[in-house]
Amino acid sequence: MNITIWADFVCPFCYIGSTNLAAALDEAGIDDAKIEYKSFQLSPSTQYVEGSDYWEALAKEKGIDVEQLMPSRDALLQMAGESGLDFRIDDAKNANTTDAHRLFQLAKQNGKGDAFFLRLYRAIFTESVNISDHAELKRLADEVGLDADSVAEVLTNEDKFSTETRNEIMQAHQVGVQGVPFFVFNDKYAVSGAQPKEGFVEALKQIAAEG
Repeated sequence: MNITIWADFVCPFCYIGSTNLAAALDEAGIDDAKIEYKSFQLSPSTQYVEGSDYWEALAKEKGIDVEQLMPSRDALLQMAGESGLDFRIDDAKNANTTDAHRLFQLAKQNGKGDAFFLRLYRAIFTESVNISDHAELKRLADEVGLDADSVAEVLTNEDKFSTETRNEIMQAHQVGVQGVPFFVFNDKYAVSGAQPKEGFVEALKQIAAEG
C-alpha cells in the first residue's frame, strides 16, 4: 500500500494524524506500507519572535483574540493525549518552516524523509525547539543521519531544494488539498484531517479489500 501525506511541521493535527495512522497500520496488520511525506506550508510568512507565546502569536496571525483559541487548545491536548503523545503545545515555537522543508527534501533524497519529518514533529511539540534556527536544524538533521556538509550547503543556499518544495505544495493544490494533514492511499483514496485510529483502521481495511 502506498500512502502519501501532505503536512507541515508546525501543524499539531498533522503530528496527531500521522501517529494515529501508524497505530492503525499496526492494528490492521499492514507492515509493508510505503509512506511518503510531502511538503505543505500553512503560513509561509510566519516568523518566530523571540520569547513570543505560541497562542498569542497564533491569535495575532489569525487576527483574533487569544481567548478564542482556548477551546481549540483544550480539544487539541485531549486529542494528543488520546494518541499517546506528550504534547507541550503551550511552549511550542510558532516558527517559519521554509528552511526545514528544503532540508526535508535533502532528507527525502537520502531515504530519510519520514524520519526527518517525525523528528521535527517531536522537536516542536514535545521539546519546544525553534525549527527556523539553523543550529537546531543542523542538530536534528545530524540525529537522523544526514551529512553535515550537505545540510550546511542547503541552509546557506536559499535556492537549494526550493523548486522541489514549491512543486510539492503546487501538487497539493492541484489534487485539491485545502488543509493538512491530507492522506492519499494508493493514489486513489483521500482522507483529510487528524482522523482517530479507528477511522484509519476502517479506511485501511476497505482499501485493502478493494485491492
